[in-house]
Amino acid sequence: MIELEEILEHRVEDILNDSALLIPMLKYYSQLYLSGGTPRTCARSHRMYYLNLKKDGLERLNRINMKHYQLKPGLVITFSGQSYNQATITDEISEQVIERFPKLKSHFIIKEDIPVTKTDDNSNVSNPVKKQTRKRVPKSK
Repeated sequence: MIELEEILEHRVEDILNDSALLIPMLKYYSQLYLSGGTPRTCARSHRMYYLNLKKDGLERLNRINMKHYQLKPGLVITFSGQSYNQATITDEISEQVIERFPKLKSHFIIKEDIPVTKTDDNSNVSNPVKKQTRKRVPKSK
């Protein structure tokens, strides 16, 4: 498959007129922005996809490639009241999901060559999984 950097070196008109560039661009967009979903087929949407990829597509691709745990494309997992896809799930959340639900390990691509980074409790990294508490309302008589 053509690298994203190579695709972004071309002008948008060249990509729209060449299916050898258009199809890989749509695959990258689908993976990075639609969680494996189907992109639209109109030229206007393709121009917008190109601009989004140009803006932050390489950053998103690098972020996904540096993860130890990658959610398989097209999958969405709901854990602790929060929904995660390939672009939004972190290694820490992935570990929590697999620890609590071992059968979901098959939903992940685990890269052995990427070191797992642990964060200690004193770091400034915030955990997006927040424990939800409910206030009890007394029953009326």
